Amino acid sequence: MQMIKNNFRLILGIMIGFVVSYLAITKLNQKTETVSSDIIIERIKSVKKIIVTEGYFSEVYSFKEASKYFYNLISFEKRALLLIKGKVQISYDLTKIEYETNAILKTIYIKNIPPAEINISPSIKYYDLQESTFNTFEVEDYNKLNSTAIDRLKIEIEKSDLKTIAKNNLKTALEDMQWVGKELGWKVVYKN
Repeated sequence: MQMIKNNFRLILGIMIGFVVSYLAITKLNQKTETVSSDIIIERIKSVKKIIVTEGYFSEVYSFKEASKYFYNLISFEKRALLLIKGKVQISYDLTKIEYETNAILKTIYIKNIPPAEINISPSIKYYDLQESTFNTFEVEDYNKLNSTAIDRLKIEIEKSDLKTIAKNNLKTALEDMQWVGKELGWKVVYKN
């Protein structure tokens, strides 16, 4: 009987020890994360713009930098693979269009159309970041990579025919305006 009590106490002690150990280990592995955010509306303004064209660009950009020491015998590299996506909108500010009206002749004279405004909304995702002990990525490196990515998007926009398409789409929109004007008895004339 004494042996059964001792075995029971031993098993009970082992179980209590296991439960206490488990709780202690899980308590040590807990992570706490605190996030704080304040959103401030800086400015609201009325805008009268017409978006005539949207383009979507994507590019895979590979970055590699090596720090070399001892007459280039020892090298420490860092690498990054970026996926750059950009939504590009080309718009015209209607408040900047110069025009005159002649109520007697029921004519609107468009004298000058402002230059196109290009708005880029980039999305940059980092893949395959590799760094060595003596050549790590710093905040400045990420800022430089982001800036380079946006510059590369701008170059691709300039190479593309997006601006030409935007001009043609603006002409189509203005022709639609002419059609509406004709329905109301007015005509629209471009003075270029």
